[in-house]
Amino acid sequence: MVLAVVLAALAVLIALTALIALVVSVALVALVALGVLIALIALIVAAAIDAVEVGVAVNRSIFLM
Repeated sequence: MVLAVVLAALAVLIALTALIALVVSVALVALVALGVLIALIALIVAAAIDAVEVGVAVNRSIFLM
């Protein structure tokens, strides 16, 4: 009887540990996805800033002609 209770408690503990590991892995995947999204946004912003700088330089060179 005592062994059954101990084994049941152990099973519950293992199940909780697996659940916690699952939650942590999902959170890590979400964190990686968020990092990729932030990197993509930074790349788009950098490209837009670069395009604006090139446009300003072209306009300035045309104006100076």
